[in-house]
Amino acid sequence: MYKTVNFRAGFSASTIGTATRARIRVIGEQVQVRFTDRTSTVNMPKGEMLRDLGVKGSGRRLGLPSEIGAILPDAGTPVALIAGKYGWFTVETAMDAGAADASISK
Repeated sequence: MYKTVNFRAGFSASTIGTATRARIRVIGEQVQVRFTDRTSTVNMPKGEMLRDLGVKGSGRRLGLPSEIGAILPDAGTPVALIAGKYGWFTVETAMDAGAADASISK
């Protein structure tokens, strides 16, 4: 099922900045995202995809296809993006809605 990740305005401004796209990969059962200005998919590592970031108000949104959407939590669930190495963020369910960086929608 196609799902959308809606990033909050504060996270969008501080972390995403002016990036126009996101690289997505799945490691085990975790979805990882890296924000970029990359425009070409030539020489991208196998298993990664490049998706456009949309704008919604002062926040950003990222649409994910069904094979990745199935791994994400249900719609309406707040998620946190945990920083990792080399600019990659792991999408995890937020235990506290106040600590959420984004939410999932259909």
